[in-house]
Amino acid sequence: MKVATSLAGLTLCAASVRADIFDWLPNWIPKPLTPSRYQEAVTLEGLLTHAKKWQQFASAPGANSTRVFGSQGYNASVDYVTTLTKKYGYKVTQHIVQYPRSDIFGASLNIDGKDYKYGPSLAVFSYSPPTPGILTGPLVLISDKPGGAEGAGCEPADYAGIDVKGKVVFVARGSCTFAIKSQQARNAGAAAAIIYNNVPNQGVISSRVNVDVTQNVPTVMISLEDATPLVARLNSSTPETIQAALSVQSQVKNVYSANVIAQTRWGNDKKVIQIGAHLDSVPAGPGINDDGSGSATVLELAKQLSLFIPPRDANAVRFSWWTAEEIGLVGSAAYVASLSQVERDKIAVYINLDMTASPNGIYGIHDGDNSEGANTPAVAPAGSAALEKLFQADFDSKKVPHASYAFSGSSDYDAFLNAGIPAGGIATGAGGIKTPEQAAVFGGTAGVAFDKNYHQAGDTIDNLWKDGFLVNARSVANVVAQLVKSLKPIEDEKSGAKTSKIAPTSTSSTKSNSFGLVDLGKTCLHDHDEL
Repeated sequence: MKVATSLAGLTLCAASVRADIFDWLPNWIPKPLTPSRYQEAVTLEGLLTHAKKWQQFASAPGANSTRVFGSQGYNASVDYVTTLTKKYGYKVTQHIVQYPRSDIFGASLNIDGKDYKYGPSLAVFSYSPPTPGILTGPLVLISDKPGGAEGAGCEPADYAGIDVKGKVVFVARGSCTFAIKSQQARNAGAAAAIIYNNVPNQGVISSRVNVDVTQNVPTVMISLEDATPLVARLNSSTPETIQAALSVQSQVKNVYSANVIAQTRWGNDKKVIQIGAHLDSVPAGPGINDDGSGSATVLELAKQLSLFIPPRDANAVRFSWWTAEEIGLVGSAAYVASLSQVERDKIAVYINLDMTASPNGIYGIHDGDNSEGANTPAVAPAGSAALEKLFQADFDSKKVPHASYAFSGSSDYDAFLNAGIPAGGIATGAGGIKTPEQAAVFGGTAGVAFDKNYHQAGDTIDNLWKDGFLVNARSVANVVAQLVKSLKPIEDEKSGAKTSKIAPTSTSSTKSNSFGLVDLGKTCLHDHDEL
């Protein structure tokens, strides 16, 4: 009897400390997965380890300082992710995509005797055709016609009565995509187009025109600061003739490139939590923030998750690294298109991470319930609002301010939304300019882009907001750990139930921690064509 009583006492004692006893064990002993443990396992050191690898791959001999899809730097990134996720014990597959890639080998521009150096002061748009040697011609300023429906260079009416045949069109960025501006210049008979930036202190950015090269003229960008005196001269009461000499060396060829997909060997594979980020950069640079920050976060989350014991009746987790996001969301769209409806229905929710460490950033959460009314063109399916609330609750619990970020079709969530899969995620900003009001809440510098090196050569390992990098990664860890245990908030919203334990953010919390809608400057209206 005494022995039985003693054992009962020990059992009660063990039960009372069960929640904590694993925390006393050495780190090398696997512990049950909990939101707090998963968050604490994610460290800045771990995140930077992967980010430094992206930089290393882009800086290797022959890599040309880029990780554009299908390139040496990108393929090295794919090999790295594949090797590590296999080592961590995941079921790993590569999903191969074929797509035309634009390679820019060099460019030069001289306007009225002033040289613009390729890289620092001159950007060439991907899918710009090459010039036949050095192309020369006068600059012709294209302005928006009074009553124009679009913007400068966006519609045929802007060229009415203007002779641009064989000449170099000079037009401001904005209102319509770069692709439309290049195509309208071609249709009007121009020999080339120079698009000048409309954002101060941003320099030049790398983007793209039409993938069908035959629809474009050679198209480049210079900065607003370089363009301003030229615009003044062309707009003067006695306009000057300003000569330009442009050379672009480029080619377009079909290449094969891979998405990487890694799924847990445990968990209900009919209820999958999918997390993704794009692994490619623009041609102009290594893309360490865009989107090396997101893809490093996904990899570190995969590493740390593999070290935990999943809960009973866990839901499976699928990690994804997308190719060719920068030229039209190609990798993620091809992946979702390859899935049968049965396989799509197995994805309970998709979490997208695109730029999570912008150096002048904010904490943005995708607007799953469209409370700000700015989501377009896709509608966020039921379950997306519940995901948004999970992220809001995480930030609120840590007293971290956050803002709503619209679904604009600008990142890899788009294919999932269009397939009826709930989606969401977090981001810190791209080329949008931080306002004084935002700076007062989130810190940083007003009047400067969230990422001043967005789509530029300067998006290097030195271009990361380290605090935001870690805060965002741990927020995702918290949400994922909750969803691994239970998808109830998502499923309740899908079914229309009102019994979820995750309540909407309170009014007082919204006032104290939610900034409202923020344009993070990564707004693409169609196929990732940028304005």
